[in-house]
Amino acid sequence: MIQKLRRKIIAISMAAIAGVLLIILGVVNLINCRQTDAETRQRMAFLVEMGGTLPEAFDGRGRGPAARPESDTPPDGTQPPADGEYDFRRRGLSEETPYEMRFFTVTIKGGDITATDLTRIASVTEDQAKEYAYDLWKKGNTDGTEGYYQDFRYHWTEQEDGTQVLFLDCSRERSTVRRFLLASALISGIGLIIVFALVLVFSRRAVKPFAENYEKQRRFITDAGHELKTPLAIINADVDVLEMDYGESEWTNSIKSQTGRLSELTSRLIFLARMEEDSPQITLIKTDFSALAEEACESFRPLAKSRALTLTQDIERNLFVNGDKAALRELINILIDNAVKYASENGTIEARLGLSGKSLLFTVENTASGIVPGPHPEFFERFYRADASRNSATGGSGIGLSAAAAVVRVHKGKITAEAPDETRIVFTVTLPLWHENQ
Repeated sequence: MIQKLRRKIIAISMAAIAGVLLIILGVVNLINCRQTDAETRQRMAFLVEMGGTLPEAFDGRGRGPAARPESDTPPDGTQPPADGEYDFRRRGLSEETPYEMRFFTVTIKGGDITATDLTRIASVTEDQAKEYAYDLWKKGNTDGTEGYYQDFRYHWTEQEDGTQVLFLDCSRERSTVRRFLLASALISGIGLIIVFALVLVFSRRAVKPFAENYEKQRRFITDAGHELKTPLAIINADVDVLEMDYGESEWTNSIKSQTGRLSELTSRLIFLARMEEDSPQITLIKTDFSALAEEACESFRPLAKSRALTLTQDIERNLFVNGDKAALRELINILIDNAVKYASENGTIEARLGLSGKSLLFTVENTASGIVPGPHPEFFERFYRADASRNSATGGSGIGLSAAAAVVRVHKGKITAEAPDETRIVFTVTLPLWHENQ
């Protein structure tokens, strides 16, 4: 149980940290992508405004050949630029932008390429430029359309001599985005590994107080149970002596009944404590589950009959599991005993055993009254009482099903309780079948 608690702490901690890192990673990369896209959009707008070309000469400050002297520019930058001057800063661009861009244009008229301009790029041949343009042309919707083609941003513009598609090389920006994504993911992954190692170390310290308290509680239950067995046995012996001397009476019968309940409760508590150890001392061998189920049904049949209950069975023979024989017998007895105790008046109990794929499926169904339809995992909680007065009347202790769940857990199986309707409750146990390699 402590190991299970520790695994939950590690899982929850790692899930929370991974979730936060994933959100941060996503937001940072999304911002980076949007910023990069905005920059390429600004550059494309500049090229479109320039007609898909650039002036032949710049004076080193991003101004055209007709720029005015530096001394004529107001220091606050509010005066409109002179003829031939392009205001880069107002558009969020650098004055070095024209010298950093690589682009080319292709003009198409009537489905035929009439012109290509590759003077501002060296990595693309004329055949490649035509291929890119044709691919986009086939997709249609060319009027003002803008988007990405491979590592290029493109823009269609209608002109007098045809439709021009402008390709802006964004390979460097997109490569930077991909490298940033990869680097941030790698760093996050390394960070998660480091955090996992730290959580693994500190989780042991975190659960240590719980482990110590749980071990003390388990030891107390075991020791107290063994200590109670002796006085209970003496009380029963004394009652037998009293009955020999004075005869049987309602008082001696009451004493026997209550000591019997205490003995059963003590045995179940000790059994439960043993099953919930991190490494329970059990012997796993090839066990005939079918034989155990038939034996339990036969032993409970007289008790069921005395309470006007009908106990039927449908047990498939020769179904074996790898388990502890005593623990599995206790599991079956707990389920059938529970059904006998809580079945409705003149009701029925049915025990079934069969195969479900590669697993053994054992179910115990009994009639009930006033039960809420649906699954009932709370039945397996310690000392759970759906109806305290009824439990008291039937002698239930509230730990039998907890012990059954512990046995199933030790045998790597699954147990459920479900009410198909308001008149029935079904307990289902699934256990892996025995095979030669075990």
